[in-house]
Amino acid sequence: MGAVVAGAASGYYFSSAAKDHKPVLEVTDKLPDKEDRRTVFDQLAPKYDKLLWFPEMMSGINFKRHKLLFNVKGDVLEIAAGTGMQRMQSIYLSISISNIYICV
Repeated sequence: MGAVVAGAASGYYFSSAAKDHKPVLEVTDKLPDKEDRRTVFDQLAPKYDKLLWFPEMMSGINFKRHKLLFNVKGDVLEIAAGTGMQRMQSIYLSISISNIYICV
């Protein structure tokens, strides 16, 4: 039941947030190239974490991250970090790790 409520709430949150969203690129018949994708990602990245905050809170993913990493020690290899490093920063600061190596 909780997952259904969280899913419905996050769907409402995303749909209401999307009302203010303007298209980054015009829709055409051509497939986006590397520069088109980079433009879209660069424009969406600053807003992405703000959009994910509510659905992640409702789903309990932050609790699951803390639980998963609670006993981690030593070096950490973060693969495909992206904007998620901001969300992981508080967790990494609270556990006993030596170094974080980031692959983006």
